[in-house]
Amino acid sequence: MTIFMEYPIVFIGYSIDDSNIRNILIDIVSCLPESKFEKLRERFIFVEYKRGMTGISIAPYSIDLNGRLLDMTRVTLEDFSLLYNALAAQKAHIPVKMLRRFKEDIYTYVITSQPTSTMQVAPLDDGKIDEDRLCVTIGQTNTGECGLKTLVDANLRYRDIVKDELARMRFSHEQLLGLAFFSAFKGLNGYFPVYKHLSKTKVEYPLVREDAAETFEGLISATIKKQRNAVAKYSSVKELWEKEKTDLPKATRLLAYLPEEKFKADELYAVLEKIFADNENILSERTANGLATNIRRLIRIYDYLR
Repeated sequence: MTIFMEYPIVFIGYSIDDSNIRNILIDIVSCLPESKFEKLRERFIFVEYKRGMTGISIAPYSIDLNGRLLDMTRVTLEDFSLLYNALAAQKAHIPVKMLRRFKEDIYTYVITSQPTSTMQVAPLDDGKIDEDRLCVTIGQTNTGECGLKTLVDANLRYRDIVKDELARMRFSHEQLLGLAFFSAFKGLNGYFPVYKHLSKTKVEYPLVREDAAETFEGLISATIKKQRNAVAKYSSVKELWEKEKTDLPKATRLLAYLPEEKFKADELYAVLEKIFADNENILSERTANGLATNIRRLIRIYDYLR
């Protein structure tokens, strides 16, 4: 009967005078000693339908169950949506007692690496885990480079050059330059932003450097180089951006036409930061105007310059 003591009991949709309801209540209270019976009073709620009623009435109510008087809260209404909307507005809570149990079991697992009798450690979608057991995933389900390959796609890696998201996820620069690097960019064409991570590690990664542009001009395609006259009137990233930013695909395309001497890393960073502030997932959106491609090219340029 412990469950009856810890959680509210709500009868809904039946008349309190229904004989079946009364029999259920009699069976419940007959099992309880007086101390438990008193606790039951605080948790018993009866919701009753009343035709033609406007609004909702909440009041104390008592019922005689074979000589034992059960006090409860009676909710009376016609429109049950009033009740459902109120319940939907409530935030879910986990009892402190349950949290303490979680804490004890997790602590035991961390110290001993052995699951307890009530807890197994596995992904929540593991079909072999008994649903009656507490199942906990601590940290990432796949850790290290394997986890990085699973959790991080190329778009996040590009965005990280500007926003430092992977550092906050506790991945090291060595992990980001290891095997997972090639997995993330498999099937993509062009150079990738790697200088941020290469500059922060003493480990040599010859295969990564082999795939990295060695010069600024190495980042820029021959087609773009031929069209640099289109931006000859602009002297800086900031000037071009202020003039063209209302047309984002055009602005991000033209910025890459600027020669190296007209770039300042801080100005380019300000542009990229503004783009991601307006739309964090812009690299994942598929458009016909080449916007994501333009932005990735600018990130490679910023990575090289910085």
